[in-house]
Amino acid sequence: MSSNFRSCRPVDVFADCTVDTPAGRIGITGTGRTVVVSADRPGTYRKLLHAAPFGHSPRSAPIGQLRDSLNHADLTLRLQVKNVEIARMSPGIRGGPLSALFGLPGLQIQPIGLLRSFLTFKWPSREHA
Repeated sequence: MSSNFRSCRPVDVFADCTVDTPAGRIGITGTGRTVVVSADRPGTYRKLLHAAPFGHSPRSAPIGQLRDSLNHADLTLRLQVKNVEIARMSPGIRGGPLSALFGLPGLQIQPIGLLRSFLTFKWPSREHA
């Protein structure tokens, strides 16, 4: 007996959306098999993760579900700060030691991109009166 069920159901995503959140501005762009989420500040993703209602489950549970959904749809998720890629989730690829350290399963953290996003960010100046 054979099954006609396919383990992967490819999806194409076409989107262009900008959302202003208390954590900062988020842009979402879909170009076929790749979804790019772009933030305007380095701390935006951290603030969003801390504000997300995960209930009693650890943060890794919903991120694991996202990874499984992306794998099933054959989609790649790229996270950027000001057009610098800091992380990626791709079908069939597991995260590395940094993703395990941060408790973000399946997220391939780009250490050079992460460092670059912090170094090139123009921090607001503090004027002393």
